[in-house]
Amino acid sequence: MEEPPEIEGYLERIRPNTQTKQQTYLTTHHGYLFTLNSHTFPPMPPGLAPTSSIYSDAQALRHSEVRRGTNQVMNATGVMDLRSIMAVRRAFQAAPIHVHDQKETHDDENSFGIWSNLDEQAPEDEEDLGGDSGLTKSVDRTRTKVRRSFELLLNSGRVVRFEVSNTSRFALSKI
Repeated sequence: MEEPPEIEGYLERIRPNTQTKQQTYLTTHHGYLFTLNSHTFPPMPPGLAPTSSIYSDAQALRHSEVRRGTNQVMNATGVMDLRSIMAVRRAFQAAPIHVHDQKETHDDENSFGIWSNLDEQAPEDEEDLGGDSGLTKSVDRTRTKVRRSFELLLNSGRVVRFEVSNTSRFALSKI
């Protein structure tokens, strides 16, 4: 199985029992999904390359990225094998569920149903300004929160829900 491109970013994990949100940083490295709650080590903004008199720019950037990845792995508060994720789907109900009853399916195009429903864009997705200010201006706050959420369906039967700050974050190509 081919490893998907690495991803990383800030989002909020939604707990199913209390629906409380926990600020989280997700990142993938070598087939594992790491969660960090503090000391996140995000990438440098474009155009700000590390400088060093010892290394060339390319070597300095590689060295900086290796160090950043090492720090992320060492400071992770959680880790999960990506193979334990059956599917990633866009949330469709307001209250997060604890478990799912999906069966693993395999076809020629995908080894699992990743990003199912995520490519379904609605007009309100384009109008979502993001963050709390976009939520305040929303006609239906609950629907906006659901549209901003996605769920990981694990092969253990558990469901983990995350919420991004803006529905335009779902404008991702399929993996």
